[in-house]
Amino acid sequence: MTPIRPVSSGFWCAPVVACVLTAAAWWLPPAPASAQVNGTVRDMGDHRVVHLWGSPEEMGYAHGYLLADEVMALAEGYILPMYGVSPDQYETLLSVVLPTFDIPPSLRAEAEALVEGVRAAGVSLHLDTLERDLEVDDLLLANAASDLFGVSWYCSSISAWGEATAADPDLAGELAMARDLDWDFGGDAADLRDFGLVIAYESTDDDEQRWVSVAFPGYIGCLSCVNESGIGAFQNQGNHATTLSNLDTDPAPAPINMTLRTAIEARDADGDGTNTIGDVEHAVTEVGRMGTYEIHLISPADRSDPPAAILEANNGGTALRTPADEPLPGPDCVATTNHHRELYTPTMCSRYATIVEMVGDYDGVLDVERLWEIEKEVSWDSGDSGTVQTMRVVPARQILDVAFSDANEVAPYHAPTSYSFDVLFGDGGPDPTADDDDDDDDAPGSCQCSQHTPAVPWAISAALLGSLALGFAVRRP
Repeated sequence: MTPIRPVSSGFWCAPVVACVLTAAAWWLPPAPASAQVNGTVRDMGDHRVVHLWGSPEEMGYAHGYLLADEVMALAEGYILPMYGVSPDQYETLLSVVLPTFDIPPSLRAEAEALVEGVRAAGVSLHLDTLERDLEVDDLLLANAASDLFGVSWYCSSISAWGEATAADPDLAGELAMARDLDWDFGGDAADLRDFGLVIAYESTDDDEQRWVSVAFPGYIGCLSCVNESGIGAFQNQGNHATTLSNLDTDPAPAPINMTLRTAIEARDADGDGTNTIGDVEHAVTEVGRMGTYEIHLISPADRSDPPAAILEANNGGTALRTPADEPLPGPDCVATTNHHRELYTPTMCSRYATIVEMVGDYDGVLDVERLWEIEKEVSWDSGDSGTVQTMRVVPARQILDVAFSDANEVAPYHAPTSYSFDVLFGDGGPDPTADDDDDDDDAPGSCQCSQHTPAVPWAISAALLGSLALGFAVRRP
């Protein structure tokens, strides 16, 4: 396909960086002579950019090899504490819950290769907390974290197109979306804010297409992702969880982020001859689900009808929410936080109310700057939890903006770094002398907005081992 070049600086709240991958590559240990590492990793200061290619095993091996230290730091210092249980209770959780999942064979193979990549890099797999080595089952359970936590105060997103963006000369009716990913930060052992990552996947399977994930080391599912056709899926937690005792396991549940990955990576998941948001809806509907989710689906404005919707899903069913079901005070836009609004009678969410109010203040006229400001307004920071990543996508133009939180400010208060897909999939990045546009596209920028309102999530408790309730409420301070 024709490479997509970064657009002019006037298009973004923060300018597109044309030579964004000209930073020095992160130092890596030499690969074993017997193994080829199908990947590159580049250090962008506050995050890494990884390009992986090949079979699931080859991509998994490269992932583990290139990010071995980070994978182990998160496994020991973040993932295990996230469950809030003792080592013995964790082992029980692992043995009881993981066999319930139907893991796609290709992703299990990728996870196994990832562990082998860590080993080949010469980094110890030993987990002091568990007094044993990291195993593939630990990695798979970590990739199913979204299925084990049902909350009502994590993540938000909004997309707009058509009449809502028609007045913007750059968008001219094209779809754009912005999204906050919120979660627990962690602590001194491993702070999630230190592990920002953009991964560009390039499978050699003819039935699969390239896609980009904003994630963390060791995460192989689709949490926030978009493919080269412009189909995107962004998963939020929902607020109607199911206890294990009431779980319907026919069909067997699959981890939601693995289901989303298989749908996004496929060229045509539902077999109708086109790649639309319907492919993701089909994939989620056809498999079992353990948790509770709000999945923001997007596409270019002319690819799906509508080009964006919210797929609400839990173990009991699914519902697709479109602007016609609960329109915001403006045309051609849809938003979500963490509350089912179509699958169940909606409950009050102050962040959703803030989105509604801001869209009204803008008279339904939206652009990339206003979308970012909305996500800035509904971001939060409790000190222990809050917004970890903020991103913005124009899928038709294969443009991804990302910002990451640090100890001083949450993500949307940082100027985002902008990427075009041709840069993300470039081998080693572009030639630093090949900036072929004349725009001043290297200076940082910012958008100003009022202060956000914090909230405090519950940590998962040891009661999980007693009731195995797949979902824990959150409370506000």
